[in-house]
Amino acid sequence: MEKKIGIGLIGLGTVGTGVARIINSPKGRNPLVSHIEIKKISVKDLEKKRSIDIHSSMLTSNPLEVVKDPSIQIIVEVMGGIETAR
Repeated sequence: MEKKIGIGLIGLGTVGTGVARIINSPKGRNPLVSHIEIKKISVKDLEKKRSIDIHSSMLTSNPLEVVKDPSIQIIVEVMGGIETAR
């Protein structure tokens, strides 16, 4: 079985949800999308209702859990707002 590249998302708002949908539905998209999978997502509010089906075990409120996860090779920061992400 082919090993997939682990992706960590920091943010799951409008843009983060769009990114997650593309990664989770690779059919009809660039073939490279089928080689990646989301491993963990950092969100501000764990209790917030989401418009995407994401297993709760993938969610964390601590972005360092995403950064330090050894199964993640790529971090995608998609936090909203007008200030610089910290």
